[in-house]
Amino acid sequence: MRIYICDTFSLTNKDYLEYEKIVSDETLRRTNKFPDESNRKSTVAGEAVARLALSEELGIPPEKIEIFRTEKGKPYVNENIYFSISHSMGTVAVIISRFEAGIDIEKIRPVNYGATRIFCTENEKEYIFSSKNEDEKLIRFYTVWTLKEAYLKCTGEGISGGLKSAEFTVTENGIICSDKKYSFTSEIRCNKFIISTCVKSF
Repeated sequence: MRIYICDTFSLTNKDYLEYEKIVSDETLRRTNKFPDESNRKSTVAGEAVARLALSEELGIPPEKIEIFRTEKGKPYVNENIYFSISHSMGTVAVIISRFEAGIDIEKIRPVNYGATRIFCTENEKEYIFSSKNEDEKLIRFYTVWTLKEAYLKCTGEGISGGLKSAEFTVTENGIICSDKKYSFTSEIRCNKFIISTCVKSF
């Protein structure tokens, strides 16, 4: 399992033009319709970084790699190598794995905790709100959120799979999921992003 991070705000115009050369024509057509430039750059950069990483694994030029999608939209290359892409506020995260994988990145920022009613189980809400420190509470919120997103990306279900379909217990000793077929990591990067990963164990 390897994780790649790209700060799209640091990309020069030359960098972006090089990235445009290796992503699919469909991605270029789709992103050219995006009204927001930062979203356009993040989407292009995400696919480009994934292609460059896959190129190292497969020994194929990045622009020649054929990416498929399942009926539910999960991207894949073949049964021997998997990848997932996520982006938040100009930063892209990519995971490459020999097993089915998902990744999610979120910038730590103020949030409406009412959202926990939609995606958290009672135990997860207790974990988040048991902290009286606001900074720690935010970290706990985004940890649970990104774990769920990574899990649903890994399974290929996406949000339609149900944010409460798996319950997470986060402790100092690790992350426990109600679905035992998967393993997880979660970490803070640069004091402002949380990145969580999910990989199918067997």
